[in-house]
Amino acid sequence: MKRREFIHTLGAAWLGAGVWPLSASAARSLRQARVVIVGAGFAGATAAKYLRMWSDYQLPVTLIEQNAQFVSCPTSNLVLGGSVPLAAITRSYDNLGRKHGVIVRQDTVLAVDPDRKQVRTAAGPSRMII
Repeated sequence: MKRREFIHTLGAAWLGAGVWPLSASAARSLRQARVVIVGAGFAGATAAKYLRMWSDYQLPVTLIEQNAQFVSCPTSNLVLGGSVPLAAITRSYDNLGRKHGVIVRQDTVLAVDPDRKQVRTAAGPSRMII
């Protein structure tokens, strides 16, 4: 599936969310596609969650993050000032997998090869869509 086809299919799924179920061909196209998101900060984790939700949980999404937990940088001054402990601004990625079916891999991305549609990590390659 090409990027434009993916965006078109996902857009159709999003517009129909809650009103019409995905057509059989749209659902099949989403199951054949693969998305790999590098980095699980605010943007990466949110993108992974909503790609799964908007595709009616048909689109396989893998999130690759080198850290085991998310630490909220905008609120780190609370820790530095002694108002809250570091644990108060630290979150696990477990809910992305448990609630939304996102595959979360703790790994380091070494290279992205768009021609082969692969992300090379310290642990090995992953299929992706570009």
